[in-house]
Amino acid sequence: ERLRAADVLGRYGGEEFIVLFPGSTAQQAAVGAERIREAIAADGIETRAARVSATISVGLAEAMSGQDTLEQLIRRADRALYDAKAKGRNCTVVDSP
Repeated sequence: ERLRAADVLGRYGGEEFIVLFPGSTAQQAAVGAERIREAIAADGIETRAARVSATISVGLAEAMSGQDTLEQLIRRADRALYDAKAKGRNCTVVDSP
């Protein structure tokens, strides 16, 4: 619900997902990532026992035109993700190349 029509969402691993924000700078993508993060944190799942909530940590990297391979871009986003987790989770960290 929070993605634009041009954005692409895919599962990357067991608990990891990748979102491509084509035509966006890192700062623009961070705004989109924050909307997603906030929506997930605000939403809950009702169970018989209790209401369960979830949060996400986001690592974001901007493709360096003509410099990044897909593998390098993912590696930089993954590094930012680990930084987000180290900062206490439930936040967005943008990689600074």
